[in-house]
Amino acid sequence: MLLLVLNIPLVGFFVRLLSVPPMYLLPIVTMVAFVGIYSISNSAFDLYFPGGQPAKPEAPIARLLDLRTQPSGSR
Repeated sequence: MLLLVLNIPLVGFFVRLLSVPPMYLLPIVTMVAFVGIYSISNSAFDLYFPGGQPAKPEAPIARLLDLRTQPSGSR
């Protein structure tokens, strides 16, 4: 109920937020997420998991997204 009461007045703000181009919105959202991750544990090590996980081709999330660092014919 509280979520509904808070979201109804903010509908206009959310609509205007969607009009921001993704090239500006994505870095802002990423930066806020990294600040939140760092503020929870005060450890820079925790920032490597969301930032470095997809870069490793053997990582589970990379297999799920089918990310490869080599062309598919060379496997």
